[in-house]
Amino acid sequence: MRFGVHLPIAQANVDSPIARKHPDWLVSTDVDYFGAVPICLGHDPCRRWITAEIVRMIDDYELDYIVQDGEDMVKRCGRRRHTHAPGDSNYSNSTLGLDAVIQAVRRLRPHVVLENCEDGGSMLTYRMGRLYHTSVGVDNLSTYATRQGIYGMSYPFSLRYSARYVQDAPTPYALRSALLGGPLILMQRITEWNRSQMKTVRDMVVEYKSLRPLVQEGKVIHLLPPACNAGGHGWDWDAIQVVSRAQDRSVALVFRAKGGSSRRAVRVRGLIPDACYLVSVAGKGKQRATGKVLMEQGIRLALKETSSARIDLVVTGRMSQASRRTGGARHAN
Repeated sequence: MRFGVHLPIAQANVDSPIARKHPDWLVSTDVDYFGAVPICLGHDPCRRWITAEIVRMIDDYELDYIVQDGEDMVKRCGRRRHTHAPGDSNYSNSTLGLDAVIQAVRRLRPHVVLENCEDGGSMLTYRMGRLYHTSVGVDNLSTYATRQGIYGMSYPFSLRYSARYVQDAPTPYALRSALLGGPLILMQRITEWNRSQMKTVRDMVVEYKSLRPLVQEGKVIHLLPPACNAGGHGWDWDAIQVVSRAQDRSVALVFRAKGGSSRRAVRVRGLIPDACYLVSVAGKGKQRATGKVLMEQGIRLALKETSSARIDLVVTGRMSQASRRTGGARHAN
């Protein structure tokens, strides 16, 4: 296990010792984050002090993990006695400020895992992808919104990079919705779980670990987007798939939120057309089918609302010339 802290590095209580000692380091005295006021990371002495304090905390409390949160990137600071230009505070706070702090901490204490939760995961940048070990795609939100965040974030960023917060009670549907990605973070008091929930979590942790090697090196394929609006209109089926580089293994997670038909054929992609795959759907048995059939005709599923299915595909061999002429393996149900 790792011991970590939640750390909004550029925020200070207005009555804190540092705010009283260096009121000129504050961007303003307007509260902008849970009772805290913003500190200017673009100001060199302030940035050096914050970096030193983070290193001190790591050493004093033997920290292994830091969740860096807050409203730290975009800050408009017009103080003319700061080391940044008055009209350049946003760039200074982000590139010369936050990025410089994280880079220094990684250099000085390379064993510490750094998770980005800047503005709840809504300030994602490619520079961030180079500096942090992982990043939340969405903050502590509901199951459906979490899947939307994973689906969207996995276009520009590696899937293994995406940390997921599981806010809802630990059901198979909620946990499986967050399986594909980096750190799986449970946001409940685990001492309050009943035996059934404990078993569900244990089973899903095993499933999560079994998928990690594939997630780390595989290619993400976006099959069906979770595309409903904020009011819940348009909830239907959504699906995401990961395929190994050799295309010999693939896993697709399929979900039915609310509404829509209870049955659907899900067409996977990225398979070898003339390879024979063993198709496993949890609780539904196993079938064999060619990659061509699976991609063109799909896999028929029946799901209740707020339920999910995991489809595993493993290559068992290549088709012979005779099999190609006769149509190959049968369609998987």
